[in-house]
Amino acid sequence: MRNLFLALVMTGWALGSATAADLRSGVNTVRPRPPEQGDATANGGGQARKSIPADATEVRFYGQAFLYLTTSSGVRIAFNPFGGDAPTGYEFPDALPADIVLISAESPDLSASEGFTGLPQIFRSLTGLGANNANGIAFRGVATSRDADGQRHSRANTVYVLELDRVVFCNLGAIGRPLDQRQARAIGGADVLFLPVGNRNVSVADLWKIVGQTRAKWVVPVLYRTARSTPAYVELRTLDEFLSAPESSAYPRVRLESNDYVFTYKELPPEATLLLFQSP
Repeated sequence: MRNLFLALVMTGWALGSATAADLRSGVNTVRPRPPEQGDATANGGGQARKSIPADATEVRFYGQAFLYLTTSSGVRIAFNPFGGDAPTGYEFPDALPADIVLISAESPDLSASEGFTGLPQIFRSLTGLGANNANGIAFRGVATSRDADGQRHSRANTVYVLELDRVVFCNLGAIGRPLDQRQARAIGGADVLFLPVGNRNVSVADLWKIVGQTRAKWVVPVLYRTARSTPAYVELRTLDEFLSAPESSAYPRVRLESNDYVFTYKELPPEATLLLFQSP
C-alpha cells in the first residue's frame, strides 16, 4: 500500500511533481498551484483571499505554531498566533482577519490574539476545554500538559479537535508528553495532525506514539526552530533533526514548495504521511 501511495504522489496526485533530487531522496515536492481566476490579494500581509473549493479547507503556516485555516464557507480560524511580546523572528501579517482564535497554552509565542482584525471569538487554553461552538463550528478542547511529567502543577496545554469540510483536524499545541488513555479517547481519531516536533520535552519516539494514538493520516510538523528563530527559541529542535531521527525514516513524506495547502477528504493518504510546509 505504501509503494502504491508513493507512486501516486510522485506522478502528481498531490497537486504537483517531484524534482529529480527529491525523487532520489524519496521525498516528493509539491509545487503551489497557479492562482485560480478570481483570486486576489487581500492585504499587504500577503493573505490571499482564495476561492476555496467545496468540501476543502486551506491551511497556511506562518511559523512557530501559528496556523490559519479557511473553510469552504469562509470561516477563518487561527491557532496559536505569535505576537510582539515574544519576538519569534516571524512577522505577524498585516490586517489579518479572524473569526475564531484557538490558543493552546498561555505562552507569549502561542497566545497573541490581539493582532487580528474583526471581532474573533477567542478561546484561551483552559477556557477552550470541553465541547464548544463558535461561528457555527463545533469543536472540543482536551486538557493535556506542556511538561513531560504531566503532574497537577504542570503547565496546561489544550488540544483542539474540529471537523471542517469532512476532515478532522487535531492541533496538539505545545504538548509535552504522550496521551494517556483518557486523553486519547477524548481526542479520538484525526485526519490531519499538527505535531509540535521541536518540543524537546517529548522524544521523537513519543511524538510518533501520539501519531499512532490519533491514527492520523496527514502529519504536519510545526513549532520547530528555523533560520529565522530568535535566540529565545534556540532550544527547539529543527525540522531536520526530527526528520533525520530513525523513528521518522519509516514514514513517507510530501514536501511543499509553499506554506499553504488545501486539505480535502478525498485526498487523505491511506497511512500516516508527513506533509512538510515550506518554512515561512
